[in-house]
Amino acid sequence: MRLLQPFLRSTRRTASSLSQPRALLLAPGQQSLRNEYYALRHGWSKANEAGIIVSRIDSGARLEYGAFSVWEGLHATGREQASAAGDAFKAIVRTRPVTILSSDFSRTFETAKIVAKAVHADVEAEPALRERDFGDFELGPNTAYEAVWEQDAIDATHTAWGVEAACAVLERAAGAVQRVEGAREGHAVLLVSHGDCLQILQTAFAGVDVSAHRSLPHLETCELRRLELLDEGDQALDSLFGPYDFLDSGLAQLPPESEPSSGRMSESPEDDKIRGQGVLDAFPDPTAGAMLPPEDRFQPVKSEEDRKPGSTDGSEVSSEQAQAPAPKRGRAGAPSGKQLQPPTKGELQDKADRCRARNREHARQTRRRKKEFVENLQLSVTNLTRENEAMAQRLREADARDARRARRVETVDALLNLRVADDPQIDPDDPDSEERLWNELVEPDFELHLPHTPYRSFAPYEQTVSGRTVTGVRAAISDVKSLRTCLAALTRLPRSQGSEAEAAAARAAAAAARAALDEQRSSSDQGESGRQTRSGGRRSKEPEHDESEMPPQEGRAECVLERASVAWTADGTLLAPWVLRVANAEGRCVLSQRGTAKAMFRAAPRGVRGDRVARLELTFDTIGLWQQLTRASRSPVAEPYAAVPNTLEDALQESKDARVVTSATRPFVIEHVNDAWVRLCGFSADEAVGKTLACLQGPLSERDEITKIVDQAARGHACSALITNYTKQGQRFQNFLRVVPLVRGNDDAQPSHMLGVLQDVQPQLAG
Repeated sequence: MRLLQPFLRSTRRTASSLSQPRALLLAPGQQSLRNEYYALRHGWSKANEAGIIVSRIDSGARLEYGAFSVWEGLHATGREQASAAGDAFKAIVRTRPVTILSSDFSRTFETAKIVAKAVHADVEAEPALRERDFGDFELGPNTAYEAVWEQDAIDATHTAWGVEAACAVLERAAGAVQRVEGAREGHAVLLVSHGDCLQILQTAFAGVDVSAHRSLPHLETCELRRLELLDEGDQALDSLFGPYDFLDSGLAQLPPESEPSSGRMSESPEDDKIRGQGVLDAFPDPTAGAMLPPEDRFQPVKSEEDRKPGSTDGSEVSSEQAQAPAPKRGRAGAPSGKQLQPPTKGELQDKADRCRARNREHARQTRRRKKEFVENLQLSVTNLTRENEAMAQRLREADARDARRARRVETVDALLNLRVADDPQIDPDDPDSEERLWNELVEPDFELHLPHTPYRSFAPYEQTVSGRTVTGVRAAISDVKSLRTCLAALTRLPRSQGSEAEAAAARAAAAAARAALDEQRSSSDQGESGRQTRSGGRRSKEPEHDESEMPPQEGRAECVLERASVAWTADGTLLAPWVLRVANAEGRCVLSQRGTAKAMFRAAPRGVRGDRVARLELTFDTIGLWQQLTRASRSPVAEPYAAVPNTLEDALQESKDARVVTSATRPFVIEHVNDAWVRLCGFSADEAVGKTLACLQGPLSERDEITKIVDQAARGHACSALITNYTKQGQRFQNFLRVVPLVRGNDDAQPSHMLGVLQDVQPQLAG
């Protein structure tokens, strides 16, 4: 509550600048918020500790004050703050349904995970809650914030220094709230985001112009704050802040006690009717000591003063009579000096009538109470039945959601593996089997978004300002062939001399790691089975094992999805990290690259298993991957950071690599060779032009590999193979051949030529 006091005071001061927040936060036709909203800034992060501005998601993934994984970015102090915030939020929401939306930055998502664990809820990644992009100040000192905020106060639409406009931040952040309003009702919604994003979002709730966002109370790290929608006028402010008056004035007084009841357990309208007839009034009063005689029951009772000696009615009471004890309850005392006469027939009849009236009234009240009890019981049963049905429906929906998410995770995992390795379902003799498999995983208009990849071939028209966009199944297959050709230079190169001992040691280490992982899984399954038995059949949820830590097999590339870190947005989009690991022929891991995947799906049609991917965005460090490829290629003549040519003009440039350019169709006639190819193969340029690559083949050339390369090149795909060739003088040499398609211009889609790059592996084999 102490956190709310500065916010309430500041919002009262800015009440005169209220606008219309409903247009940003509420759905069309909606009058008020359907959910309660709370803002939580991330905990103290490594970037905060270093005093650095990190406003882009790819920056925190590779810098020293970030983390190697995009999901780890909090300082130890920040984790303690997040744990305290989780306890505070748990005390607020109690048993209400909770929705937690978090920015997909590492520091915010880790904060949200800690809070979600306290309230037993899931975290939904929301990119609209990302940090404000600070443009040229990225990775600079955080003292630059003040200059941006001063410009915000002048113009909220400015983009000076490449900074994201404050109004643009408000639009996307408020859009996230509007989407929740359209999908949820009665939830406590926690928005885990960054300082500037939440500071700007407050203006929509408080009705303050976005240019004055710094006039609102500033959010400290891991500060939990309630966000309430304010209407125009001070009266609305007073009505909003009314419930919080106890912060200053103390608790309100208890209401006055109600009027005392008549003492009867239950009364009905018939009671008043009968009481008016004098029936109920004649019943014995349980508080009285005696019952009046029949002839005096309806006569006024004399007071104590009237019974004293010398009273005005002329009656006198002796001292013995005054001191005599009262008769027992239910019995009438005899007058002094008189004998009690037996009741007359009329009196007996009158008494019987009164008893029958009393019994009838008692029976009527009993029936009424029984009817009310049955009605209340039926209402309770109906309400419980509805609650049970609603709970069962929620459980069914949760099971269906979990099953759908599991299928989608399997689809993305299969798609990532298919990019780096052949699937067993693909028939090498059936050229269409690979395309059929892709059609089961992705939509026909599938889109793949990647960063720039100059280290491998691609169609030039796929380039965009921010990276590459691959559209369609066939284009995706061509991109996969290019990636496999690039990684084949690491997996298919033969072992060097004297490396058998190192290869054996690497294989032994890999086998030991796999055995340890299998043993850990087995013990975990046994422990889970025991817990399930002890807990009455309820299965305890254990963290999944991370298969990305398992070393790959020798000569293989693996791309594994880290399933333990998978997150979901409100619309069913998957966000998860992945790891690419490549082992050479010696069994040594020579490449390890991490990145993030964002997959969007469409509902599967009837009869099709699982949901298909409509859009896949892969984010990773291009420069870091390029460095690892250069170090692992082991080529003594390869130029470091040399881009793979994609056009004919680039392929004809001078290069230390042995290059040969052929036609794009069979029989692939040679049209150009460079000096490095002449020195390697022994043919002059004039002798080679007009011939085919069959001039390099001999008795020991691998015919099967050559046939595969020719088939792939005829389809315009990149390919590679380790082939034994012969020079013009008949000298045998082994080379690694990579074939990539070339186009004439950047806008051409069909290959016009094929480029072959020969890498002599004899120096590598020599050591």
